[in-house]
Amino acid sequence: MTMLIISLLLTTNYVDSREVLLNQIASVIELSQEEMMVDSIFEELKADAARQQEPWNPWVNQFFPVVREEYMGTDLYRFLLAIPKGAVLHVHPSAMGDYFALFDSVSGRNDCYFNPSTESFRLFRDSIPDDAWLSVPQLLTSAPDHAAMRDSLIDYIVIDESDEFREDIWAEFESIFGRVHGLLADPDAGTHYIYQAFYNYAVNENVQHIELRSHTPSAGSVEFYQGIVDSLAGQGIDITLRIVYCDSRYLYPGETVDGFRNRITESMKSAADLMAQYPGIVVGADVYSEEDKGATAYYMAPMMEEAREYSMAEYGFELPLYLHDGESSFPTGVQDSPVSLTGPYPGSVNNNMIDAYLLGAERVGHGIELVKLPELASMYASEGIHLEICPISNQVLGYVPDLRNHPAILLMRSGIRISINPDDPAIFGSGGVTCDFVVAVLAWDLSLADLKCLIMNSIEDAAMTEEEKAELMDSWEIRWDDFINSCLVERDMERDTRSM
Repeated sequence: MTMLIISLLLTTNYVDSREVLLNQIASVIELSQEEMMVDSIFEELKADAARQQEPWNPWVNQFFPVVREEYMGTDLYRFLLAIPKGAVLHVHPSAMGDYFALFDSVSGRNDCYFNPSTESFRLFRDSIPDDAWLSVPQLLTSAPDHAAMRDSLIDYIVIDESDEFREDIWAEFESIFGRVHGLLADPDAGTHYIYQAFYNYAVNENVQHIELRSHTPSAGSVEFYQGIVDSLAGQGIDITLRIVYCDSRYLYPGETVDGFRNRITESMKSAADLMAQYPGIVVGADVYSEEDKGATAYYMAPMMEEAREYSMAEYGFELPLYLHDGESSFPTGVQDSPVSLTGPYPGSVNNNMIDAYLLGAERVGHGIELVKLPELASMYASEGIHLEICPISNQVLGYVPDLRNHPAILLMRSGIRISINPDDPAIFGSGGVTCDFVVAVLAWDLSLADLKCLIMNSIEDAAMTEEEKAELMDSWEIRWDDFINSCLVERDMERDTRSM
């Protein structure tokens, strides 16, 4: 009997100690009583989604396009669709929307054509195509199975299940931008696509602020994007906008090394020029494209520093950097690979997270390599350097096949500030940011407190003044409270219905 009492006491003490420890390592966000009740609803939705999966092969371990419809068919997806998400900090405008809807909006036009040799689409509004181009409406109407033909054509502009085992998924991914360009270049189709994308984020996806990674934007394109936002505002639909000026880290075909260096330097200077011309809209500069095949941050650092000297001398500010870095599965350490822009590519080490830190990046796009340098990660955490995490993109492009192993959850639990972002949802078929929230929740077992923390991070680290952030936070908190209350009202109505 004495041994049983001792055992019970030990068990009770152990359980109490365990509860204390769990509370210590849980999210730093404390929930209200109402939020805790909604968290219980949220946990039930997560459990229901889990029951729909095979435990030994969950959706988060499968190529996203294969299980895209399964994610979107859950009540968890619908819950997360309704949640006010604050800011999207990392998305590329040409791939921010819905290519399924884009195709359907143009495929009936008589000037819509497809070129099988280049696998590309184009609208010939003011010209006549040559024989290499086939009429899309005729392809659809003459096909024995219209739906199958539609799907086969859309497959050229969306990554699908057949792409899972491609030897170079990045090559397919980047080719899609060229294949769809002939549709987006049309004034009507392109404007409609971008308008619908912004509308979807603001209304359906419940996003309050968006920051675009735009490829070498002109003054005209800045005004175009702001015009879309202003048009929505005129309808009572509010979403704020910031633009990061981007260029590619690739050496283009036929471009010399000196030409590359000059291009990057001038792009960074152009970013500063646009910042001065459109203060509060254009907010900084970036370089992107597949890191392991392009110039390293270390290689480009002198170009960025030269542009910063220019921005300070011309305008009195230091050009902010929002760098695509750490999107790799290469080793990371203190040794650098030899840099050769003319080939073969560097291809052995990726230390870009080191140089992003030294360059004083405001935020880093992706940043998943940071997990390999714990001491550097602690510096990121202590200085509040934010990582824009794009889980679906990281999986589809081959960096984290099983999202349960995504470094973001370890970085987040270690104090790194992160947010959830969609990157290129049109190409992945996700259409927005909600699917990224779903996969993160299921892969990392996030709580409602975790979600609230991530969303608040996105607002607090947006490219805004402190006053603008405070205003956005106030607006978001009203939406958040409304969401919490609506969940409880819906729960009570369901209970009343069941009791009748």
